[in-house]
Amino acid sequence: MQRGIRTGHSSYVEMHEANSIVIHNIKLRINSMKPFIDKELHEKLISILPAMLNGYEFTLTPNGTVKNLDLDHLLSLDSDITMLLLSLESVVKCRVNHIPTDEIMSFFKELIDERRRLLNDLRA
Repeated sequence: MQRGIRTGHSSYVEMHEANSIVIHNIKLRINSMKPFIDKELHEKLISILPAMLNGYEFTLTPNGTVKNLDLDHLLSLDSDITMLLLSLESVVKCRVNHIPTDEIMSFFKELIDERRRLLNDLRA
């Protein structure tokens, strides 16, 4: 992806691989929390994965030119999602008694909804 950003060109295969890496890392982060959270929260977190399955390939034009602003926006959203997961992981591993799961899931929902809107705009 860095080459694509630097050169302004990439391929659908490379962008699909970026999707795979993002989903793999998020899944690992969620699974690392599994022993520390209840089943309901784990299922809620796993439910965000389908929204992460694609996206980077939509930041390319048909001739392989990278749409840098769209790519930056998508990277920013995925970074925010990852940071929220890291924060949640830190809280649950410190065994904080009260975890505001409704509030955290609300943040996840907002980020995922914004990601979906971006992808819908990119598909159009």
